[in-house]
Amino acid sequence: SEGALMANVLVFAETRGGELRKVALEAVTAARALADSIGGEVHALLAGVPGIGARAEQLCRFGADVVYVVESADFAQFARESLAATVADRARAGADRAVVLGFSAQGRDLGPRIAVRLDAPIASDVTEIAVTDDTVTVKHPGYANKVILTLTLTGSPVVLSVRPSAFTAAESTKAGRVESMPPSPAVGATVRVVEVKEGSKGRPDLGEAAIVVSGGRGLKTAENFKLVEDLADAFGNAAVGAT
Repeated sequence: SEGALMANVLVFAETRGGELRKVALEAVTAARALADSIGGEVHALLAGVPGIGARAEQLCRFGADVVYVVESADFAQFARESLAATVADRARAGADRAVVLGFSAQGRDLGPRIAVRLDAPIASDVTEIAVTDDTVTVKHPGYANKVILTLTLTGSPVVLSVRPSAFTAAESTKAGRVESMPPSPAVGATVRVVEVKEGSKGRPDLGEAAIVVSGGRGLKTAENFKLVEDLADAFGNAAVGAT
């Protein structure tokens, strides 16, 4: 029924180097709770180079009822306009209640593009989500994390980008199915990514690390920051952060 369709939640499952990112599984978990509260399904969109469909089963394991696999050689680079159009077209076709993605570097870029294409409200850096029949209420930190803001979004769909690590990825007992779909063209695109350069792989990604060694004003001088880096190296699996 149309009412059931309106309760579904679409997730953009972010990948890097042919692998799902941790925030993709967190976004699916957040979407699962949201969909369960309104009686809908979680639909995940997995886009990447040919072969990325091998990661679909993992999304099903973390709560996706349906995984739409979109494979294209163009996704070897960050084809932002095509990705945004593909997500928006899928959300429109499914009459989805919400679109959920990670508030990562990709999510910061794609979220507003998707919202504009859907003429939808967007809430970014979300740490909590609650929904009633006609409103979605979210919380997110503001003023450099000094306060927690509560936002109420009306209309359908809404676009929500979730803060990395705010939702703990959890496996589900749902049995999902996988479907293929073509990418949407980047109509009217004015920017084309010609190359993506990976940063140093010497330490884990800050947003995905189990251990973060952070330094701040107490170190007194920039030269002393090496103490933080040395400690992170001693752990062997720690990222370096700073206040």
